[in-house]
Amino acid sequence: MFRYGLLVLSPSCLRRKLPALLTQVSQEVNGVLYVDIYEPDFVVQRVRSLYELLVHVYGTGSSKIGELDVRVLLPRTLTANDGCTEEVRNLVKSPEVAFVRDVFENDQSKVGLLKFKKWLTKRFQFSDLDGKLKYLKLGDELISEGEVQKQLGNDLNDTCLQTYKQVVLGGTFDHMHSGHRLLLAVGSLLCEQRITIGLSEGPLLEKKVLKELIEPFQDRKSNLQEFLKDVKPGLEHNIIPLTDPVGPAGTDPEYQCLIVSKETEKGGFVVNDMREKKGLNPLDVHVIDVVIEKDMESNQGRHHHGEEKMSSTMERQKLLGKLLQPVARKERAHGHPYVIGLTGGIASGKSSVCQRLRGLGAAVISCDQLGHQAYTPGKKAYKEIIENFGNGILTEEKNINRRALGSVVFADKAKLTLLNRIVWPEILLQAQAEIARYAEEGFKVCILDAAVLLEAGWDKATDEVWVTFVPENEAVTRILSRDGISEEQALNRIKSQISNEERMKKANVAICTLWEPEFTQEQVERAWRSLIERI
Repeated sequence: MFRYGLLVLSPSCLRRKLPALLTQVSQEVNGVLYVDIYEPDFVVQRVRSLYELLVHVYGTGSSKIGELDVRVLLPRTLTANDGCTEEVRNLVKSPEVAFVRDVFENDQSKVGLLKFKKWLTKRFQFSDLDGKLKYLKLGDELISEGEVQKQLGNDLNDTCLQTYKQVVLGGTFDHMHSGHRLLLAVGSLLCEQRITIGLSEGPLLEKKVLKELIEPFQDRKSNLQEFLKDVKPGLEHNIIPLTDPVGPAGTDPEYQCLIVSKETEKGGFVVNDMREKKGLNPLDVHVIDVVIEKDMESNQGRHHHGEEKMSSTMERQKLLGKLLQPVARKERAHGHPYVIGLTGGIASGKSSVCQRLRGLGAAVISCDQLGHQAYTPGKKAYKEIIENFGNGILTEEKNINRRALGSVVFADKAKLTLLNRIVWPEILLQAQAEIARYAEEGFKVCILDAAVLLEAGWDKATDEVWVTFVPENEAVTRILSRDGISEEQALNRIKSQISNEERMKKANVAICTLWEPEFTQEQVERAWRSLIERI
């Protein structure tokens, strides 16, 4: 399997043969796949032909390429001044292999093949083609011309294609998928000089489903810059934070064209209404149909009410129960269980996830229960609490009155910090004793169930951190139903904890309990299978 590859197409492959070619190549490349067009006598491709290619690759071909990052190479801008000619492409990733359909099999003189190899070597600066060139053979794996037209859409022939000096578009561009790449590639194709991208941030992310898993702004910006640099050299990129739905598209007099998806088409009217009020020329609005992901997993579609469009929400949902970041390996004594620190905010479904993990064979240690034990007479923490908070927090039976103690510490942050410094180490010692006991019983995995796992620093005593979460509004609903308190009190409880986003920074695995119990079970089982494979 190769990380980076190049697929070279001839004009005859752009329509009926492309799906079969993409299917073959996707089985050998799992990172970035560049797609380029070869013509023996170089001619800059017509805009419409390239537009059709983009629709084929990112639209109809999206189900063929899976998770591949496909980048269709477009002609460089006429103003590019990076020292390269159109015939040479400096790519961000260096292709390890080049695929071409075996169109030279009847080339008895080898003139055509030699000419192609010379072009390939010069264009991508291959020092040696030996072992890097692979020929693709096609049998009857062709789609009909009628199917081609159906896939392209009924209105493509009516699409007005012209180029502009300044093009603008906007979006979240989180976990970039084929739908994003189609928008960006079309925007680049139609742009001659400068493309502006409003990258959603702040308030525009608040209502996003699974917003906790959205990539940081800088990561999304870097991904955009890399993609644009590859697909169309010389194009000026202006990537800016977008914190309101209209952004600069409604006020900048130099913009000429707005690229939107079918889903956001109404936004084009809003933008032009604002421009009209400001005395600016309206933007040409170029609408691109959303991408259909035909091989979408059934559970993904079910939990989005049958949505068919490819979306970042779907991409984020696919991350649930999977490893989000590498696990730092720690030395463990022989026979010592693998310890998962499971944490989450109030009403996040942590207890139900613990039950599901117990059902799969894990031992579960409740730090909340251990916390109660830490307050009992005879424990080290018991003595220190009395020394620091006095006998006024004791009952007649000399037990610690946790309600009385709570009224003291929750009114004084410094005293709460002091209490935590006393109790948290005691709880960890008890947890480690429980882990040792489970090791003797033969358990391979222990779950350390701890709401304050990260705040207490207990994650350092675990092998991985798993986080359960739900959106704030769902947590409020659950608290109101469970505890019978006011909405304000529920919100205060949530705000008193660290945020979901802070937890996600440490999470190796994330599990969201927002949907049906069956889907939570699917996430837990997916996480468990992956865990067993890596320990």
